[in-house]
Amino acid sequence: MRVIFIMIWLSFSSVFAQEKHALDLNRSTAFWKGRIFGGMHGNEGTIKFSAGEIALNSKGEPYAASFVIDMESIKNTNLKEPNQQLNIEMDLKSDKFFDSKRYPKGYFKSTQIRKNGAGEYSVQGDLTVKGISKPIVIKVKLTNTIDGLNASSDFTFYRSHWGVNLSTPNVLYTNIGEGLIAEEVPMSFQMVFAK
Repeated sequence: MRVIFIMIWLSFSSVFAQEKHALDLNRSTAFWKGRIFGGMHGNEGTIKFSAGEIALNSKGEPYAASFVIDMESIKNTNLKEPNQQLNIEMDLKSDKFFDSKRYPKGYFKSTQIRKNGAGEYSVQGDLTVKGISKPIVIKVKLTNTIDGLNASSDFTFYRSHWGVNLSTPNVLYTNIGEGLIAEEVPMSFQMVFAK
């Protein structure tokens, strides 16, 4: 009987020792840079999240994380002309690239989190974009602040892995255009998880 009581107590203790923090959507943003092949200048912008959560163990270290990307929130930030900005954003949201009407959300869910050093982690998980799920590893730096837990990262998004290839009825335009766009898309994010 005593053994059963101890087991129940330990299970409850482990549950209460865990903390979950929701993503502060107003203070969290992802940044992207689309480059022309060969390193020539391209476009850059932001994308927002629509949900997110991080779970910490009793030592205050993350053991699970997930977030949802709002694909309809893609913005261009480097072009000054509003019409040019709108054209880029419409292109990215169209079926030429992300097809955000058909796939309005992107998803990430961690499968393993490994500590690399003080406040630094390798987060392995599944990233789903355009309905395609692929494993990815993101190196994340976590910082505690008075009002939240900050997470930052720089990583590379490989377009073809998730089918984000230029797609148009014009085969010639597709071949030429796709050949000019760099496969690697540098990305970063700044996330704040509320305490």
